[in-house]
Amino acid sequence: MNPTIAIVLHFRNSARTHRCIASLSAAGVGRVTIVDNSADGRASLRELKELLTPEEAGVVSYLEPGINLGFAGGVNHALAETARPCQENILLLNSDAVISGEAINSLEEALHRGAVLAAPMIMEGASLKSPVCYYQGLLGLITRRSIPFSRTYLTGACLMVRGDFAQAPLFDPSFFFFGEDVLLSHRALRLRHATAVTAGEPIRHEGSGSSVKGSIFYEYHINRAHLLLAARLYADRPLLKALAFACRIFSLPARAVWRSLRMASPSPLIGMALACSDVARHRVRSLTPPPA
Repeated sequence: MNPTIAIVLHFRNSARTHRCIASLSAAGVGRVTIVDNSADGRASLRELKELLTPEEAGVVSYLEPGINLGFAGGVNHALAETARPCQENILLLNSDAVISGEAINSLEEALHRGAVLAAPMIMEGASLKSPVCYYQGLLGLITRRSIPFSRTYLTGACLMVRGDFAQAPLFDPSFFFFGEDVLLSHRALRLRHATAVTAGEPIRHEGSGSSVKGSIFYEYHINRAHLLLAARLYADRPLLKALAFACRIFSLPARAVWRSLRMASPSPLIGMALACSDVARHRVRSLTPPPA
């Protein structure tokens, strides 16, 4: 088996990230790269370092960009800065997840059998979920079941990438915390590489621990990703690209209205409007909330 390096993006919650690191250390992962996306003047990173045991601290190295790079940018930054031979597999694990040695062994075995991407089952609360989702590229819909014209992708909560496939930039840097995983799976399948879901022990995942569903931050980046995916998925098919954008004229406002009514909050509408404006103007903003 090829050795594995873990990459974890830290965002302000030191206790959550510590649990993640502790699980990796207990599972026998010998190298863990922490990218500090907190944008809080290193305050939570200092807290995290104080929580680590000597054994845990011995496997961890830190990257401190000083800003929130998002998921795609943070992973790309870690891959560019982490010296490694191409044989080493890369384990991408959300900071609000914990993993066991059995789960890691199953992922490594899947890559050994020929997959370039492998993901485990996910336990969120009392619910066992598959890491497989479906993206309907024309309407911009994320579903748990296949529907016409949808494509499968592996979510990024926990994803192991074969070493020779994990080259920087692994993800499209235009995305922040959704969409890059859709394109990664799309690229792997387009190149006729195998992907796998392992049947071993699931990871335990809090779910949206950092992105805070319903916030303007979350709604902005989700809507922006849907717009970018319309362009990226159909880059070489102009008629379908135009149709995808046309469908989003209706689907994104409808989604925002429904979410605003359900949550009794204007944030989904505001986030959608800002995303549409910024994509039209070819700009992006972080909207990372200030430290508490």
